[in-house]
Amino acid sequence: MKIDENKSTSKYQNLVDKVNEMTDVVEKAEDERNSRDLNLSKFCSKNKPNFVPANVSKLLTSDISVKEWNVHKHSEDEIQKIRHDNIKTYFTCIKNNLKLGYDSIYLVCRDLKNAHRELETNEFNILKDWLEMSESTINKYLKIGGSDICNELYRLNKLPEVWTTLYYIARQKFDHSSDDEIGDFIDFITPQTTQKEVMEYLHGVSDETKPKSWVYNELKKPTDFLKVAIEGNLKVGSIDPNTMLYIKNKVEEVVSEALNEMSIDKLGYRPNSTDLPIKCEVVTNTPLIERVKKFVVQNFENIKSKKLKKEYEQNFMKIENQVLNSHFSQLDQ
Repeated sequence: MKIDENKSTSKYQNLVDKVNEMTDVVEKAEDERNSRDLNLSKFCSKNKPNFVPANVSKLLTSDISVKEWNVHKHSEDEIQKIRHDNIKTYFTCIKNNLKLGYDSIYLVCRDLKNAHRELETNEFNILKDWLEMSESTINKYLKIGGSDICNELYRLNKLPEVWTTLYYIARQKFDHSSDDEIGDFIDFITPQTTQKEVMEYLHGVSDETKPKSWVYNELKKPTDFLKVAIEGNLKVGSIDPNTMLYIKNKVEEVVSEALNEMSIDKLGYRPNSTDLPIKCEVVTNTPLIERVKKFVVQNFENIKSKKLKKEYEQNFMKIENQVLNSHFSQLDQ
């Protein structure tokens, strides 16, 4: 049987033409989508919704319905508006529920402080057993709950979004500050204020060449008796900022529990002539952790696989968030 080469060549060419035509269609659609996404980003950056914390009153629990759009039914402006509104709906719901989450943590702190003040010692100990919180967490919450400034921030809907920032504020001493200075400080705070920004506001920007590595807040004359170090030679061991922060949290918890278990009234003797409690404080070389974090994040940029790079970055941020927001974390469960 003879094969008609001209006919065969013609069919092949038709197939090539169809493939090229489909490729052009796909590329055109891809270009249009990229252009649409770029315009959306520009539009959203200029039209970010304004979130008003004072308007928050209850949790929003209903599933959000996203409005569909179609390039054949809607104009580019209509599509942009629909997509912007879909994002805005999720933004409003998430910010609303986050705000209630921040407030709920403060209210836990306030109620714990009130319970500590109003209940007898044995009654409060029973409450702690019922709550099943670590001694370290309870002590931190008591510190926040007893802070007049934290209470004022709550009243003004200005609580920082990260509770460790709130705890840092609660640990500061404003004994010799004037009402105007305290008022200026409260005006400075917003829900987005970070602990670093609070530190710089109160104590000034640290000299980058000589960062203040060890800052004691509770002790007047600290004397070191125990140290924890990490291997700095990368040929011997790895170094990770999230692990360092997690160790710090665990050490703080152990120290707090030890102080509670070894309080003066439980020793059965007096170490000296006073009945003053034993005081300890765990401090962290924060500048070192920041440098390690920068180093690790920069290493992610050297990963050739985009998928692996994204996976590492997402896992890093997830663990960092769990460690920094330990009241939501299951790490210590």
